[in-house]
Amino acid sequence: MYGVDLQNTAHHPDANGPEGDEVTARAVTDTEETGIYPVTIADGMLYGNSGGKKIYALDLETEEIEWEGDVSGSTAVRDGRVYGPISDETLYAYDVDSGDQWESEQHDEIDAFVTHPLPTADGILIASDDAIWGFDSDTGDYTHIIDTPLTNLTTDWPAFADDTLYIGRSDGLHAINVATPEIEWTFQPEDEGGLTNSNPAISDGTVYTIKFTSWNEKQLLAIDADSGEEEWATEIDIDGVSPAVADGTVYLAGSESLVAVNADSGTVEWERGDDIALEPYDVVVANGICYVTTSFRIWARDAGTGDLVWEYQRPDESDIRFSASPTVFDETVYVPSSDDTLYAIEEA
Repeated sequence: MYGVDLQNTAHHPDANGPEGDEVTARAVTDTEETGIYPVTIADGMLYGNSGGKKIYALDLETEEIEWEGDVSGSTAVRDGRVYGPISDETLYAYDVDSGDQWESEQHDEIDAFVTHPLPTADGILIASDDAIWGFDSDTGDYTHIIDTPLTNLTTDWPAFADDTLYIGRSDGLHAINVATPEIEWTFQPEDEGGLTNSNPAISDGTVYTIKFTSWNEKQLLAIDADSGEEEWATEIDIDGVSPAVADGTVYLAGSESLVAVNADSGTVEWERGDDIALEPYDVVVANGICYVTTSFRIWARDAGTGDLVWEYQRPDESDIRFSASPTVFDETVYVPSSDDTLYAIEEA
């Protein structure tokens, strides 16, 4: 689920989690290895990963594995395929019904891909350390779109809107028009802070990202998507997660709190200290509820007020150690764990 859309908002307005205030964790399936990416749900099927071992498709009604693929990675569903796995310089996908494997053309021009692939209406976008590439989803043929400054750091999941790719690199945040193609603008923080620890999100013409400095100061930045000009900057005490944007509010979680920031002004609307203790995974928002996950706990808070809706904490004797952001669907929260199990958090 994580980013939900190509804009990386991490907002799913129609998904519903558990409705009660008491929840429990139920083992759904053995994943054989730790799933390190959030699962994806589409048309009654759940698509997950198992470390570096496999992709699997699970029927949510029967909770049986329908097929498995032998190359693992993040999952994104579009036009009847599950995209995401990468091996060397090849992009892989699987037919959602049969599990038949599709793969792109392999070539020598790319040293390695450095972002997760983005399946768009016009093909699949992916970045290497010095260029942006496009892949034809029918033929697997690749196209060199544009060179970018060589980098050793980049955001994992770029954001995409209106033919423009927003990607954080070592030298700043780039807005790259993939249709023209050209770099429309590059935003470089005045104090040389880094923009690669967090994935950008775009909503209503503004790009939101987090700036980290070498002296461990952090700011949530709002940048005009057309001009690249900074709209506002707000000091935050957040470790390293990416922003979620929903209904005019930006949400971030750190090891000590969950923070809601007004998307227009940068004003902190509310902050809730949860003694989160461990660095959380990326926040997701579903139907007015914020979900925050760490290795041992999951919180659900009202997105408008910050009030606690429910909390799950693993029992002391349990081997559960959650390993990715949650995915919310049909009054259930699905999350993988390092005990090689996919769990469903549901009403007790």
